[in-house]
Order: sequence, then structure tokens, then C-alpha cells
Amino acid sequence: MRNLFFVLLIGSFPAYAQQQVPRFENDIMYTTTGYRIYQGQVLQFGNTVLNTRRYKYLNIKADVPYGQLAGKPFTVKRLSDFGVSMFNNAYIEVLALFTMRDGSRNGSPIHIAIDSAIRFGELIVPESDRYMGDPLSMHQYRNLPRLENDTLYTLHGMLLYPGKQAQFGPGNKKSFRHISVVEGPASSSLPNTRFTIRSLQRFGVNELNTARVEMLITVVYKDGSTGNARIRAFFDEALRNGELIIPDE
Repeated sequence: MRNLFFVLLIGSFPAYAQQQVPRFENDIMYTTTGYRIYQGQVLQFGNTVLNTRRYKYLNIKADVPYGQLAGKPFTVKRLSDFGVSMFNNAYIEVLALFTMRDGSRNGSPIHIAIDSAIRFGELIVPESDRYMGDPLSMHQYRNLPRLENDTLYTLHGMLLYPGKQAQFGPGNKKSFRHISVVEGPASSSLPNTRFTIRSLQRFGVNELNTARVEMLITVVYKDGSTGNARIRAFFDEALRNGELIIPDE
């Protein structure tokens, strides 16, 4: 069953990986969720995910009545200030033009955590603006990452489960940014070593929608000796940055 899911999900994953999303080039933003955002495009405000009427992933810098925005279209006039946060969440500033109920037209810069806004429905992008090469449907994306039946399904389409073999990447100055050792050897001894996952525990998603998990692992050191460790990994970020390497199945 794992292998079937893996094939269905990752059938076009190599093309996706080569796209290097999210990215901003030639005045077009390509999102992890598989959409293009560009000047002249008509997008739509969705519903807020907060109990208040304010948006969580859209910071509208003009003084506008938030309660009137849900379902309202707006035109992208300019894109600027693209970046990726320390947790690898992409953001961009959009100069948006929209019309209020009284007929007045408003222009406002909107700082958008783009993938989170799309993923949780605060920003609605036409399906016609989905670009080729993205293997994840929105339904699949909204249900990833997740831990189910001792199997971790990552945004990158990789599967992690007990018995799975993996490898630490080279790290940065003998340490990792997205992996920490909870119990076991110093992190400086782990770069480029192989390990086997024994169990997955304490899966969760923080307030920035970055998912993490604790793994009990058996490490194979360069001299052939082995040892056990408990690590905590922000796994999608670790995969994206080469700190965690999963061999093809």
C-alpha cells in the first residue's frame, strides 16, 4: 500500500523537484502548491481561518473593512519583496486593486504567506493558473504532511516509516538547522552517516504550519559501529535543504 501511494503521489516528482519551488522569476511567482502568481492576474479573497475577521496569512496594509473581503476578487498590479522565511515558508508582497461594496476602488499592498494562504483557503487562485509539473492536487496538499498508521507522508512526497533507511546530509559546520538530537550522540558525529528509523513519535505542526516529528533511530557510524538516538526533525525543511536524504524506493 505504501508503494502504491508513493507511485501515485510521486509519478512526476522529478519534474517537480527540478522546478525549485517556491521561486520568483521573470515577474512570476511559482508556489509550492503548484500555482503561478503574476501581474494582471485576478485572484480572490477567501475566508479567514481565525475567529476574528482578520486574515492570518494576508497582511493588508490599507485600512479596509475585512468583513467585506471574503469572496471579493482583486487584481494583482505588482509583485515584490519575495522571500523565504527561516522556516522555509515563502512570502511575497502584492499590490492589489479591488472594489468595495460601495463602489469605491482600493489599492493596497498585501504581504502574503503565499502557500499557507492558498493551502488554508484565505487566497483563492484559479485552477487555470496551475502550472505543469506539479504532482500534488490541492486535496493531496491539504492533507500533507501527516502521520498515519506509523507512516509519515511528507510534502516532498517521501514516505518515512519504521525500518526505512535514510541518511544525514553534510550539515553546516558539523551541525544541522532543521534536525536536533534529543537523546544520543553529539550532532557533530552525524553528518553523512546512515540510519534506520525504529519508530516515529510526537508528530505535530507549529503555529507557522511547519511540521515536525521525533524519530527513534539506529545510526551506522563511519567506522561501522552502531548506536541509538532520538532526533527531532522539521522533516520537509530538512529534505529541502539536504540535511535529510531519503533514497528512492
